[in-house]
Amino acid sequence: MFHTPSHSIYDNVARYFSGFTTLRHAAHTRPDQARTTFFRDYWQPLCERGLLRDFSPAAGGYAKVAGAALAIARNCADPGLAAMWLGQLLKVGLLQSYAGPEWQPAIADILDGRSLCALAISEPGVGAHPKHMKCTARLENGEYIIDGDKAYVSDGPFADWFIVLAITGQHGKLKQYSALLAHSAQNGLRISGVSHQRALGPGGHCNLVLDNCRVPHSALLGDPGNADITISRTLRTFEDALLLAPIAGALFAAADALSASIDQASLVESVGQILCRAESVAQLGILSAKLLDQSTPTPDLTPFIVGARSLVSEALDLLEPWLADACQLDDLIQAIKTLNGIGAGATRARVNTLAHNYLSQR
Repeated sequence: MFHTPSHSIYDNVARYFSGFTTLRHAAHTRPDQARTTFFRDYWQPLCERGLLRDFSPAAGGYAKVAGAALAIARNCADPGLAAMWLGQLLKVGLLQSYAGPEWQPAIADILDGRSLCALAISEPGVGAHPKHMKCTARLENGEYIIDGDKAYVSDGPFADWFIVLAITGQHGKLKQYSALLAHSAQNGLRISGVSHQRALGPGGHCNLVLDNCRVPHSALLGDPGNADITISRTLRTFEDALLLAPIAGALFAAADALSASIDQASLVESVGQILCRAESVAQLGILSAKLLDQSTPTPDLTPFIVGARSLVSEALDLLEPWLADACQLDDLIQAIKTLNGIGAGATRARVNTLAHNYLSQR
């Protein structure tokens, strides 16, 4: 059997998720009750048992994180949940690197499942393109005052903390961005446009309206004016690379669903082709994670990410004809499509940079 993560990682993850299916369906089918049926009754107990702390990159490295994300996605047949778990790990890592000591209780709450953290970078109509974003933060009397709109904030509907990217200066035509931590109860911060899309996990996504939102100077994460490079772009690479493993886990889960629903004799060729692509994506994801562990500064993983995403698209094409015979595949396929397309614009820009660098040397 194809079994990319080691048995110890897979079994370790599986023990956290015993009995998860009922709660997962409750969270997804009744988004208005997601907080009580999922976050209170399941996410927090999971985290209290160490689901986030035990897999911290600082404790075991990103290769271990990728293996666990694959196992979560396959074990639960829910890549959105794995993506949410992965997102919380990355945000905790960011806070541990850049937040001051006064924010340690907030970090502990996230690790123990009492809070969620969301990243607010993209803006309506322009995405995350730094040339076109408009949200600003000005320093006044020891406070940063944030004004602007944010869009597509994953986990935002249930987040207690938001990491907000805002313009704090300008050098010529170059906008200088800083990252600021804001609480959901902060005056001047309003959540709007809530959407519960299963592919993005039980937390859904939303927009943010920031109008004269005041945060203390200590809410600044890292050096002012440099967050587009140190946080936004770096996090994009980490997320794109580490999402490959849960996408592979979802492809394995799709193969599992096919084999349980359809006469196996008719599946041999299709399942074989799907498994080969899933295993290739998994290995690219694990390799990318190992390179993140080994390399400083952050390596350019564009070839691995683009190659893996092409294989995912091929696997989806192989799965599509079986939808009518295995209707439970629909949710998985939609989730895989969504996750495979995250950050597509940034990926295209990196591909173009690779091409320009290559052609300039010819």
